[in-house]
Order: sequence, then C-alpha cells, then structure tokens
Amino acid sequence: MLGQTLVGSRVRDLRSVLRYLRGRSDVDPARITLWGDSFAPPNPPDRRLAVPLDAERLPDHAEPLGQLVALFAALFDDGIAAIEVRSGLTRFASVLESPFCYVPHDCIVPGALTAGDLTDVIAALAPRPVRLREMVDGLNRSASADELERTFAPARATYQAAGAADQFEVQPPN
Repeated sequence: MLGQTLVGSRVRDLRSVLRYLRGRSDVDPARITLWGDSFAPPNPPDRRLAVPLDAERLPDHAEPLGQLVALFAALFDDGIAAIEVRSGLTRFASVLESPFCYVPHDCIVPGALTAGDLTDVIAALAPRPVRLREMVDGLNRSASADELERTFAPARATYQAAGAADQFEVQPPN
C-alpha cells in the first residue's frame, strides 16, 4: 500500500535503532543479538484448517514478522553477533502448499522465492550463531523434527562447511 513491504519497513526501523545503540557508550556493539519471536499459538494437528470464513472458531495465524525482521536485519548487518528465532516460519514455500494460508499477508515478501527461501538467508549468516525454536509451516502448524531436518539441511551443510556446525541449532517443538 505504501510502495514497500512491512517487513522491509521494519528492517529499516531496526537498523536505525541499531545505529543509535552502537553510538551509546553503555552498549557493546560487538555483542548485539537479535531475537525474533511470535506469541501466536500454533494450530494443533487435529484442528480442521479448511474452514469457511464464517466458522465459529477460525484457525490461528502465524506471526513470523519478528523472525523475518531479525533474519533480514542480520543479513544486511555483519555486526549482529547472533540470532534467535522462536515460532518463526520454516520456509516461504510452505505457504504455497495448501489453498489455505494462515500467515498474515504483510509478512509475504513479493519475489522472495525467486532469490531463495529462508534456509538460504540462514545459510548466508554462517558462521554467526543462529538458533531456531518451535518453527511453524504456512498453516501455522508446528514443524516436526523430520521436517525441520529436511528444511534446514542446506543451512546446516553451509555451517558445517564453514567449520561452525555448533553455531546452528534447530529445536523441534516440545
């Protein structure tokens, strides 16, 4: 609506805050860590996700904005020491796997999949520490351990090639 994405606007805002923080004498700029979090509960595995729009209880939407802003800000700022993400989106492509989408439209980055997916962004951050916890798919369902391993295998391989395998951690849901 304003000629740019909300994700891009938030990354720009965060980078302004980081510039300010790095100018303060009480902040060690080499220790700045970004934490992208979502407080949206994932949809349980037994929830019917193909519901009409007038259903009494609609499925919960994911809220990956915190994750996206943290990852993209770190991608553009080599001074970020580490990144932690909780309840973020496993990959943009997962939004396309169903006719239903439980990710807010303002978190979609047009053309992103032509350049790569989120695992490619994470791989580009190697060897900096990255921890992913309780990730969800495009239907806001918790990703299984197998799905997480498959999805993030390219990022894990990049971290291993950089000699930083212990700096990349993916934790499945509880």
